[in-house]
Amino acid sequence: MKMKFRNAWSIVGLPFAVVLVAGCSDPHMNSMPPAAIDSAETARPDDPFLQAKALQQQGDVAGAIEAYDRFLRRNPKDLGALGNRAQLLQAQGKWGAALGDYNLLLDIDPANLPAIKRRAKLEMLMGEPRAALLDYNTILSHIPSDAEMLNARAATHLGLGDPNAALKDIHAALKLRPGWDEAILNRAAARYAMGDYDRAGADYEAVIAAKPNDSRAVNGLGLVLQFGEGDKAGAEKQFQLAIFHDSQNAEAHYNMAYLDAEKGLTLKAIEGFGAALKADPNYVDAFLNRGLLRMQVRLHEEAALDFDAAVQRRPQAARPRLLLGWAKCEAGRRAEGCIDLAAAKTMGQADAESMIQKYCE
Repeated sequence: MKMKFRNAWSIVGLPFAVVLVAGCSDPHMNSMPPAAIDSAETARPDDPFLQAKALQQQGDVAGAIEAYDRFLRRNPKDLGALGNRAQLLQAQGKWGAALGDYNLLLDIDPANLPAIKRRAKLEMLMGEPRAALLDYNTILSHIPSDAEMLNARAATHLGLGDPNAALKDIHAALKLRPGWDEAILNRAAARYAMGDYDRAGADYEAVIAAKPNDSRAVNGLGLVLQFGEGDKAGAEKQFQLAIFHDSQNAEAHYNMAYLDAEKGLTLKAIEGFGAALKADPNYVDAFLNRGLLRMQVRLHEEAALDFDAAVQRRPQAARPRLLLGWAKCEAGRRAEGCIDLAAAKTMGQADAESMIQKYCE
């Protein structure tokens, strides 16, 4: 499991601030379309199901989804088609639709542990750790000595702001798999969240001692320097080293962009968040912060694209919807923007009413 850190910051001069908190998530989604994972007992050679599997294996995501759509119109309860379409939708960043497929699949087959596991991972990506916790509890009630699931559940506790509960699961995972670097990295994240920077740093250094090129641990040590010791120059060197070890480390690119934004290097920070998104096309916080920076330099349409990408991935979150409405209004698309602002208000976003008064009345 890879760790994700979120820095707390805001951009001066903007009416909104995105608050990013320390946490963790499951491994980044592979940007390539996943291979077909199931088969349908009812499929015939001319069925859309087999056509969808072939398209999926060829990398034609849109064609495969369309074929699964046709098949599911005739066979709405086929578990294989639902599971495969969910993975394709998830790879496209259409997380709300993917979650709907997993929910339907599990309504039909509540004991399908692989589907529960996939749904839990998606829920974490969508910023819904409470829902993921329920799913991991279900899995661990069946397989209580699964180190990977204990480690994954630890991430949900971190997402809920309970590092002590996370440490309990991590220690249980390490008893099952002593010296496991994934769990040690998660333990470092929990200690970091508790403000125990010395022991968090020691965990990162232990991983680096065993694997000197471990980009994740190098990046984590940079965060300890940045927030634990206030050594931003040292942190920057660590982030650069993390990128040197792994150019696809989205977290390190993100953290570099954060530092650049703090320095007022707006265009460089925009590029940095773009590099994070190139490494991880589903990095929601990078979309939000790049969008905010684009708003700062009055690239309203580009910002709207970023906020829309965040909305697609976290459809239940009010803040991205509010930012999308704001960007559309500033871009001159007030009718569309006001619809989004109204939706954000309905979702409970506190400052939506003031934006509606400014742009929509």
